Amino acid sequence: MASGCWVRSERQTGKLILGTSDPADALPLTWHAISTREEQARRAVDGADLVIAVVGNEPHVNGRETEDRTSLALSDPDRRLVELLPEPGSRARTALLLVSSYPYDLGVHADAAEAVLWSSHAGARQGPALASLLLGHREFSGRLAQSWVRESALTDILEYDMITSGATYLYDQPAQFAFGHGLTLAPTQWTHPSVEVNGDEIQVAITLERNATTTAHEVVQVYASTDSASYTGVRGAVPLLRLIGAHVAHVPASGSARVTFTIPWSLLRLWSDSGQVFTEAWNGVTIHLARSAGSLVCSRQFTSARG
Repeated sequence: MASGCWVRSERQTGKLILGTSDPADALPLTWHAISTREEQARRAVDGADLVIAVVGNEPHVNGRETEDRTSLALSDPDRRLVELLPEPGSRARTALLLVSSYPYDLGVHADAAEAVLWSSHAGARQGPALASLLLGHREFSGRLAQSWVRESALTDILEYDMITSGATYLYDQPAQFAFGHGLTLAPTQWTHPSVEVNGDEIQVAITLERNATTTAHEVVQVYASTDSASYTGVRGAVPLLRLIGAHVAHVPASGSARVTFTIPWSLLRLWSDSGQVFTEAWNGVTIHLARSAGSLVCSRQFTSARG
């Protein structure tokens, strides 16, 4: 379709080549289905110890700004494939791997497999990289850069006012998988959290501990909740929760790491329409140390901008 050319058969070799713009010179092709996708999947699943269902989208299909998806659900062929996964309790271990350009509303299909994994359309080494994760040679370290919401939480596609519609985690939009979410094969224990304000800085600390066979990269996230009364002249609703900082920490396979970092208090500023300047929060500030926007580890409220 993109080339504007038709397929023809080269006379000398019989090879199929893309080389004519005249339909009269094109080679007629007739489809003959040997087996369906479902039949192939059933044969592959039968008697297997491990089943990995790979679904998602081809990035060149519906990948333009001029074309929108009509639904967040999996496509019908992908949905039928996921429904072929062995029932829970069978001897087969199951994993659902999504390779896509965007989030999905998985609905009941989120529970169809023992593990749900997601990857963007990565580079040439994506296959070996995913295999090393699935085999447990490396630990998962990715975190979702956007919420995976349910379709019922969507607003009108022409509604661009995120504050009014609440179409973001900033305004408590419900999500199946939260902003910043990401799990690991072996859990990392988060202990001894600390959140302090010292002058113009927010100081956070956490101890990360593992007892596993692989090292991990944990993403320590810091969010802020602020009261509307804390600001002067800010138009609209103040975000209920917003990310103000993050730190990627290396945690040994067996051992612990104490993670400390600072965040400028100025990141809490919001634009004041009346003053035409960024204004600071002076009251009702709560700082959260978190694994994701949906998993808060520690929260501390401050009554003024200076602790």
